Amino acid sequence: MFPEIGRPLDAVLGEILRIREKDPRTEDGTILGTMITTPHPISLKVVSMYLSSTLSDSIIFEEAARLEREVVAALGDLLNDPNIMGTFTSGGSEANVLGAYMLRQVSGRKHIVVPETAHFSFLKAEKLGIVRLKIAEVDDRLKVDPDSVERLIDDSVGGIVGIAVNTDAGSVDPIYELNRIALEHDLHVYVDAALGGLVLPFMRDLGLRVPSFDFKLERVLGMCVDPHKFGLTPPPAGTFLFRENIADAIYFKAAYYFEERQYSIVSTRPAWPPVVFWGVINTLGRKGFRDLVRKCLDVRDYAVRRLEEEGFEVPMMPETIIVNVRVKSPRKVATFLRKMFKISVGVSPRLSSLRIVIMPHVTERSIERLIAALKSSIKELNNK
Repeated sequence: MFPEIGRPLDAVLGEILRIREKDPRTEDGTILGTMITTPHPISLKVVSMYLSSTLSDSIIFEEAARLEREVVAALGDLLNDPNIMGTFTSGGSEANVLGAYMLRQVSGRKHIVVPETAHFSFLKAEKLGIVRLKIAEVDDRLKVDPDSVERLIDDSVGGIVGIAVNTDAGSVDPIYELNRIALEHDLHVYVDAALGGLVLPFMRDLGLRVPSFDFKLERVLGMCVDPHKFGLTPPPAGTFLFRENIADAIYFKAAYYFEERQYSIVSTRPAWPPVVFWGVINTLGRKGFRDLVRKCLDVRDYAVRRLEEEGFEVPMMPETIIVNVRVKSPRKVATFLRKMFKISVGVSPRLSSLRIVIMPHVTERSIERLIAALKSSIKELNNK
Protein backbone atom coordinates (compact mmCIF):
# COMPACT_ATOMS: atom_id res chain seq x y z
CA MET A 1 0.00 0.00 0.00
CA PHE A 2 0.99 3.61 -0.49
CA PRO A 3 1.91 4.78 3.05
CA GLU A 4 0.03 7.69 4.56
CA ILE A 5 2.99 8.82 6.67
CA GLY A 6 6.65 8.33 5.85
CA ARG A 7 9.27 6.73 8.09
CA PRO A 8 12.73 7.95 9.11
CA LEU A 9 15.35 7.68 6.36
CA ASP A 10 17.61 5.39 8.39
CA ALA A 11 14.76 2.96 8.97
CA VAL A 12 13.88 2.82 5.28
CA LEU A 13 17.50 2.38 4.22
CA GLY A 14 17.96 -0.31 6.84
CA GLU A 15 15.01 -2.26 5.46
CA ILE A 16 16.27 -1.91 1.89
CA LEU A 17 19.69 -3.20 3.01
CA ARG A 18 18.11 -6.24 4.69
CA ILE A 19 16.12 -6.96 1.52
CA ARG A 20 19.23 -6.54 -0.65
CA GLU A 21 21.21 -9.02 1.43
CA LYS A 22 18.74 -11.76 0.48
CA ASP A 23 19.71 -11.53 -3.21
CA PRO A 24 23.08 -12.71 -4.57
CA ARG A 25 25.85 -10.42 -5.82
CA THR A 26 28.17 -10.96 -8.75
CA GLU A 27 31.06 -10.45 -6.34
CA ASP A 28 30.06 -13.69 -4.58
CA GLY A 29 30.95 -15.69 -7.69
CA THR A 30 27.65 -17.56 -7.57
CA ILE A 31 25.87 -15.83 -10.49
CA LEU A 32 26.97 -18.02 -13.40
CA GLY A 33 24.06 -18.01 -15.82
CA THR A 34 23.45 -14.40 -16.77
CA MET A 35 25.23 -11.87 -18.96
CA ILE A 36 25.73 -9.24 -16.29
CA THR A 37 28.89 -8.69 -14.29
CA THR A 38 30.35 -6.52 -11.57
CA PRO A 39 30.38 -2.91 -12.84
CA HIS A 40 33.62 -0.98 -13.06
CA PRO A 41 34.28 1.09 -9.87
CA ILE A 42 33.93 4.31 -11.89
CA SER A 43 30.21 3.62 -12.30
CA LEU A 44 29.30 4.39 -8.68
CA LYS A 45 30.75 7.89 -8.89
CA VAL A 46 29.42 8.68 -12.35
CA VAL A 47 25.86 7.48 -11.72
CA SER A 48 25.54 9.77 -8.69
CA MET A 49 26.78 12.74 -10.76
CA TYR A 50 24.15 12.25 -13.48
CA LEU A 51 21.03 11.15 -11.59
CA SER A 52 19.01 14.20 -12.68
CA SER A 53 20.37 14.37 -16.23
CA THR A 54 18.57 13.00 -19.26
CA LEU A 55 19.49 12.44 -22.88
CA SER A 56 15.95 13.18 -24.06
CA ASP A 57 16.95 16.83 -24.50
CA SER A 58 20.45 17.08 -25.86
CA ILE A 59 20.24 20.88 -26.00
CA ILE A 60 20.04 21.12 -22.19
CA PHE A 61 22.50 18.32 -21.40
CA GLU A 62 24.72 18.86 -24.40
CA GLU A 63 27.94 17.62 -22.78
CA ALA A 64 26.34 14.31 -21.80
CA ALA A 65 25.00 14.05 -25.36
CA ARG A 66 28.50 14.75 -26.69
CA LEU A 67 29.88 11.84 -24.64
CA GLU A 68 27.15 9.58 -26.03
CA ARG A 69 28.27 10.52 -29.55
CA GLU A 70 31.90 9.84 -28.63
CA VAL A 71 30.98 6.40 -27.31
CA VAL A 72 29.04 5.59 -30.49
CA ALA A 73 32.07 6.68 -32.54
CA ALA A 74 34.34 4.50 -30.40
CA LEU A 75 32.08 1.51 -31.01
CA GLY A 76 32.13 2.34 -34.70
CA ASP A 77 35.93 2.28 -34.62
CA LEU A 78 35.78 -1.12 -32.91
CA LEU A 79 33.20 -2.47 -35.38
CA ASN A 80 34.73 -1.19 -38.62
CA ASP A 81 32.68 1.89 -39.45
CA PRO A 82 33.80 5.12 -37.72
CA ASN A 83 30.91 7.01 -39.36
CA ILE A 84 28.02 5.06 -37.84
CA MET A 85 25.24 6.72 -35.90
CA GLY A 86 23.54 5.31 -32.84
CA THR A 87 21.71 5.76 -29.60
CA PHE A 88 21.87 4.28 -26.13
CA THR A 89 18.90 2.06 -25.34
CA SER A 90 17.57 0.18 -22.35
CA GLY A 91 19.33 -2.93 -23.67
CA GLY A 92 19.44 -5.48 -26.45
CA SER A 93 15.69 -6.08 -26.41
CA GLU A 94 14.87 -2.47 -27.26
CA ALA A 95 17.68 -2.39 -29.82
CA ASN A 96 16.46 -5.59 -31.48
CA VAL A 97 12.94 -4.19 -31.81
CA LEU A 98 14.51 -1.11 -33.39
CA GLY A 99 16.61 -3.33 -35.65
CA ALA A 100 13.49 -5.14 -36.87
CA TYR A 101 11.80 -1.77 -37.42
CA MET A 102 14.88 -0.59 -39.34
CA LEU A 103 14.76 -3.56 -41.74
CA ARG A 104 11.07 -2.93 -42.38
CA GLN A 105 11.45 0.81 -42.90
CA VAL A 106 14.39 0.56 -45.27
CA SER A 107 12.90 -2.25 -47.38
CA GLY A 108 9.20 -1.42 -47.21
CA ARG A 109 8.53 -5.11 -46.50
CA LYS A 110 7.24 -6.63 -43.30
CA HIS A 111 8.80 -10.11 -43.15
CA ILE A 112 12.30 -10.72 -41.79
CA VAL A 113 14.27 -13.95 -41.53
CA VAL A 114 15.63 -14.79 -38.06
CA PRO A 115 17.40 -17.91 -36.72
CA GLU A 116 15.70 -20.37 -34.40
CA THR A 117 18.14 -19.14 -31.76
CA ALA A 118 17.09 -15.50 -32.09
CA HIS A 119 16.41 -13.62 -28.87
CA PHE A 120 12.77 -13.48 -27.78
CA SER A 121 12.79 -9.71 -28.31
CA PHE A 122 12.21 -10.41 -32.01
CA LEU A 123 9.02 -12.24 -31.02
CA LYS A 124 8.05 -9.09 -29.13
CA ALA A 125 8.61 -7.08 -32.31
CA GLU A 126 6.27 -9.47 -34.10
CA LYS A 127 3.60 -9.31 -31.39
CA LEU A 128 3.78 -5.52 -31.50
CA GLY A 129 2.96 -5.70 -35.23
CA ILE A 130 6.28 -4.25 -36.38
CA VAL A 131 7.38 -7.27 -38.44
CA ARG A 132 6.46 -10.84 -39.27
CA LEU A 133 9.07 -13.52 -38.65
CA LYS A 134 10.28 -16.34 -40.85
CA ILE A 135 12.31 -18.80 -38.79
CA ALA A 136 15.49 -20.29 -40.26
CA GLU A 137 16.94 -23.59 -39.05
CA VAL A 138 20.24 -23.92 -37.20
CA ASP A 139 22.96 -26.58 -37.41
CA ASP A 140 24.26 -28.84 -34.65
CA ARG A 141 26.44 -26.01 -33.29
CA LEU A 142 23.34 -23.78 -33.15
CA LYS A 143 24.55 -21.53 -35.97
CA VAL A 144 21.97 -20.45 -38.52
CA ASP A 145 21.96 -22.53 -41.72
CA PRO A 146 22.49 -20.19 -44.72
CA ASP A 147 20.65 -22.59 -47.04
CA SER A 148 17.61 -22.46 -44.76
CA VAL A 149 17.77 -18.67 -44.79
CA GLU A 150 17.92 -18.57 -48.57
CA ARG A 151 14.95 -20.92 -48.94
CA LEU A 152 12.81 -18.52 -46.89
CA ILE A 153 13.52 -15.45 -49.01
CA ASP A 154 10.76 -14.23 -51.30
CA ASP A 155 9.25 -10.89 -52.31
CA SER A 156 7.77 -10.38 -48.82
CA VAL A 157 11.13 -10.46 -47.02
CA GLY A 158 12.78 -7.18 -46.07
CA GLY A 159 15.90 -8.32 -44.26
CA ILE A 160 17.90 -10.94 -42.37
CA VAL A 161 18.93 -11.17 -38.72
CA GLY A 162 22.14 -12.82 -37.55
CA ILE A 163 23.37 -13.43 -34.00
CA ALA A 164 26.95 -12.74 -32.95
CA VAL A 165 27.14 -14.85 -29.75
CA ASN A 166 23.78 -16.46 -29.11
CA THR A 167 22.30 -17.12 -25.69
CA ASP A 168 22.10 -20.90 -25.91
CA ALA A 169 25.67 -21.81 -26.79
CA GLY A 170 27.65 -18.64 -27.38
CA SER A 171 27.88 -19.50 -31.08
CA VAL A 172 28.34 -16.92 -33.82
CA ASP A 173 26.17 -17.12 -36.92
CA PRO A 174 27.98 -17.02 -40.29
CA ILE A 175 27.19 -13.34 -40.78
CA TYR A 176 29.49 -13.20 -43.83
CA GLU A 177 27.22 -15.79 -45.51
CA LEU A 178 24.13 -13.81 -44.56
CA ASN A 179 25.84 -10.76 -46.06
CA ARG A 180 26.39 -12.70 -49.32
CA ILE A 181 22.73 -13.76 -49.44
CA ALA A 182 21.58 -10.20 -48.70
CA LEU A 183 23.81 -8.89 -51.49
CA GLU A 184 22.38 -11.38 -53.99
CA HIS A 185 18.77 -10.53 -53.05
CA ASP A 186 19.21 -6.77 -52.48
CA LEU A 187 18.46 -7.06 -48.76
CA HIS A 188 20.17 -5.93 -45.56
CA VAL A 189 21.35 -7.61 -42.38
CA TYR A 190 20.86 -6.66 -38.75
CA VAL A 191 23.28 -8.22 -36.24
CA ASP A 192 22.37 -8.90 -32.62
CA ALA A 193 25.81 -8.51 -31.04
CA ALA A 194 24.53 -7.62 -27.58
CA LEU A 195 27.20 -9.81 -25.99
CA GLY A 196 29.57 -10.42 -28.88
CA GLY A 197 30.12 -6.78 -29.78
CA LEU A 198 32.47 -6.29 -26.84
CA VAL A 199 33.97 -9.80 -26.92
CA LEU A 200 34.65 -10.79 -30.54
CA PRO A 201 36.79 -7.75 -31.53
CA PHE A 202 39.13 -8.43 -28.62
CA MET A 203 39.26 -12.15 -29.38
CA ARG A 204 40.43 -11.09 -32.82
CA ASP A 205 43.01 -8.77 -31.23
CA LEU A 206 44.31 -11.79 -29.30
CA GLY A 207 44.99 -13.57 -32.57
CA LEU A 208 41.98 -15.88 -32.48
CA ARG A 209 40.02 -16.61 -35.64
CA VAL A 210 36.86 -14.51 -35.65
CA PRO A 211 34.84 -14.44 -38.89
CA SER A 212 33.58 -11.05 -40.08
CA PHE A 213 30.37 -10.09 -38.31
CA ASP A 214 30.25 -6.28 -38.22
CA PHE A 215 30.05 -3.17 -40.40
CA LYS A 216 33.01 -4.38 -42.47
CA LEU A 217 30.35 -6.38 -44.34
CA GLU A 218 28.63 -4.03 -46.77
CA ARG A 219 25.09 -5.33 -46.22
CA VAL A 220 25.20 -5.09 -42.42
CA LEU A 221 22.98 -2.08 -41.84
CA GLY A 222 22.62 -2.09 -38.06
CA MET A 223 23.81 -3.78 -34.88
CA CYS A 224 23.21 -3.81 -31.15
CA VAL A 225 25.95 -3.91 -28.52
CA ASP A 226 25.22 -3.94 -24.77
CA PRO A 227 27.67 -2.14 -22.44
CA HIS A 228 25.72 -3.66 -19.53
CA LYS A 229 26.94 -7.10 -20.59
CA PHE A 230 30.69 -7.15 -21.20
CA GLY A 231 31.13 -3.38 -20.90
CA LEU A 232 31.24 -3.27 -17.07
CA THR A 233 28.37 -0.76 -17.06
CA PRO A 234 25.31 -1.19 -14.82
CA PRO A 235 21.99 -1.86 -16.57
CA PRO A 236 20.13 -0.47 -18.37
CA ALA A 237 22.83 0.24 -20.96
CA GLY A 238 22.42 -0.98 -24.53
CA THR A 239 23.15 0.59 -27.90
CA PHE A 240 21.47 0.55 -31.29
CA LEU A 241 23.97 1.33 -34.05
CA PHE A 242 23.22 2.01 -37.72
CA ARG A 243 24.75 3.39 -40.87
CA GLU A 244 24.30 7.15 -41.19
CA ASN A 245 22.70 6.99 -44.65
CA ILE A 246 19.47 5.49 -43.24
CA ALA A 247 18.91 8.03 -40.46
CA ASP A 248 16.10 9.77 -42.35
CA ALA A 249 14.19 6.50 -42.72
CA ILE A 250 14.17 5.41 -39.07
CA TYR A 251 13.93 8.45 -36.81
CA PHE A 252 10.96 9.27 -34.59
CA LYS A 253 9.83 12.88 -34.41
CA ALA A 254 9.69 14.40 -30.91
CA ALA A 255 8.19 17.77 -31.76
CA TYR A 256 8.43 19.49 -28.38
CA TYR A 257 12.20 19.02 -28.04
CA PHE A 258 14.64 21.40 -29.73
CA GLU A 259 16.41 18.33 -31.12
CA GLU A 260 13.34 16.84 -32.77
CA ARG A 261 14.81 13.50 -33.86
CA GLN A 262 15.00 10.42 -31.66
CA TYR A 263 16.18 6.94 -32.62
CA SER A 264 15.17 5.06 -29.47
CA ILE A 265 11.84 3.76 -28.20
CA VAL A 266 12.42 5.13 -24.72
CA SER A 267 12.23 8.92 -24.74
CA THR A 268 13.41 9.97 -21.26
CA ARG A 269 16.76 8.20 -21.33
CA PRO A 270 19.14 8.49 -18.36
CA ALA A 271 22.41 10.25 -19.16
CA TRP A 272 24.64 8.15 -16.93
CA PRO A 273 24.87 4.92 -19.04
CA PRO A 274 26.89 6.44 -21.91
CA VAL A 275 28.93 8.53 -19.48
CA VAL A 276 29.79 5.47 -17.38
CA PHE A 277 30.74 3.51 -20.49
CA TRP A 278 32.80 6.47 -21.74
CA GLY A 279 34.62 6.31 -18.42
CA VAL A 280 35.13 2.55 -18.67
CA ILE A 281 36.58 2.55 -22.19
CA ASN A 282 38.84 5.50 -21.40
CA THR A 283 40.02 3.82 -18.20
CA LEU A 284 40.62 0.36 -19.66
CA GLY A 285 41.39 1.04 -23.30
CA ARG A 286 41.71 -1.78 -25.80
CA LYS A 287 44.43 -3.41 -23.73
CA GLY A 288 42.20 -3.58 -20.66
CA PHE A 289 39.40 -5.20 -22.65
CA ARG A 290 41.84 -7.65 -24.25
CA ASP A 291 43.02 -8.64 -20.78
CA LEU A 292 39.41 -9.14 -19.63
CA VAL A 293 38.60 -11.32 -22.62
CA ARG A 294 41.82 -13.32 -22.22
CA LYS A 295 41.01 -13.93 -18.54
CA CYS A 296 37.49 -15.12 -19.36
CA LEU A 297 38.74 -17.45 -22.09
CA ASP A 298 41.27 -18.92 -19.64
CA VAL A 299 38.50 -19.55 -17.09
CA ARG A 300 36.35 -21.03 -19.88
CA ASP A 301 39.10 -23.51 -20.79
CA TYR A 302 39.60 -24.33 -17.11
CA ALA A 303 35.86 -24.97 -16.71
CA VAL A 304 35.73 -27.31 -19.72
CA ARG A 305 38.78 -29.27 -18.53
CA ARG A 306 37.59 -29.61 -14.94
CA LEU A 307 34.03 -30.56 -15.89
CA GLU A 308 35.29 -33.29 -18.21
CA GLU A 309 37.76 -34.50 -15.57
CA GLU A 310 34.82 -34.89 -13.18
CA GLY A 311 32.91 -36.96 -15.73
CA PHE A 312 30.48 -34.31 -17.00
CA GLU A 313 29.64 -34.01 -20.68
CA VAL A 314 30.30 -30.71 -22.41
CA PRO A 315 28.06 -31.14 -25.50
CA MET A 316 30.04 -28.76 -27.70
CA MET A 317 33.37 -27.03 -27.38
CA PRO A 318 32.57 -23.38 -26.67
CA GLU A 319 33.26 -20.85 -29.38
CA THR A 320 33.21 -17.85 -27.08
CA ILE A 321 32.46 -17.55 -23.34
CA ILE A 322 29.44 -19.81 -22.81
CA VAL A 323 29.98 -23.37 -21.53
CA ASN A 324 27.21 -25.98 -21.54
CA VAL A 325 27.03 -29.02 -19.22
CA ARG A 326 24.66 -31.79 -20.25
CA VAL A 327 22.55 -33.14 -17.38
CA LYS A 328 19.28 -34.98 -17.00
CA SER A 329 16.39 -32.58 -16.23
CA PRO A 330 18.46 -29.35 -16.43
CA ARG A 331 15.69 -27.13 -15.04
CA LYS A 332 15.31 -29.36 -12.01
CA VAL A 333 19.06 -29.38 -11.41
CA ALA A 334 19.30 -25.59 -11.87
CA THR A 335 16.46 -25.06 -9.39
CA PHE A 336 18.15 -27.36 -6.84
CA LEU A 337 21.46 -25.52 -7.24
CA ARG A 338 19.78 -22.19 -6.61
CA LYS A 339 17.72 -23.29 -3.62
CA MET A 340 20.30 -25.45 -1.85
CA PHE A 341 23.60 -23.81 -2.81
CA LYS A 342 22.61 -20.26 -3.84
CA ILE A 343 24.30 -20.83 -7.20
CA SER A 344 22.45 -19.63 -10.30
CA VAL A 345 23.09 -21.10 -13.74
CA GLY A 346 21.22 -20.81 -17.01
CA VAL A 347 19.46 -23.55 -18.94
CA SER A 348 19.77 -24.36 -22.65
CA PRO A 349 16.69 -26.42 -23.65
CA ARG A 350 18.10 -27.04 -27.14
CA LEU A 351 21.16 -28.78 -25.70
CA SER A 352 19.40 -30.24 -22.63
CA SER A 353 22.11 -28.63 -20.57
CA LEU A 354 23.04 -26.15 -17.90
CA ARG A 355 24.54 -22.94 -19.29
CA ILE A 356 27.49 -21.19 -17.66
CA VAL A 357 28.37 -17.70 -18.86
CA ILE A 358 32.02 -16.90 -18.13
CA MET A 359 31.75 -13.20 -17.36
CA PRO A 360 34.63 -11.20 -15.78
CA HIS A 361 33.49 -11.93 -12.21
CA VAL A 362 33.60 -15.72 -12.74
CA THR A 363 36.81 -17.32 -11.44
CA GLU A 364 38.35 -20.78 -11.21
CA ARG A 365 37.12 -20.85 -7.62
CA SER A 366 33.57 -20.22 -8.88
CA ILE A 367 33.93 -23.21 -11.19
CA GLU A 368 35.21 -25.48 -8.41
CA ARG A 369 32.32 -24.44 -6.17
CA LEU A 370 29.87 -25.16 -8.98
CA ILE A 371 31.34 -28.60 -9.69
CA ALA A 372 31.12 -29.62 -6.03
CA ALA A 373 27.52 -28.35 -5.79
CA LEU A 374 26.60 -30.00 -9.08
CA LYS A 375 27.90 -33.40 -8.00
CA SER A 376 26.04 -33.11 -4.71
CA SER A 377 22.83 -31.94 -6.39
CA ILE A 378 22.77 -34.75 -8.95
CA LYS A 379 23.44 -37.34 -6.25
CA GLU A 380 20.65 -35.94 -4.07
CA LEU A 381 18.17 -35.75 -6.95
CA ASN A 382 19.00 -39.31 -8.04
CA ASN A 383 18.20 -40.58 -4.53
CA LYS A 384 14.73 -39.02 -4.54
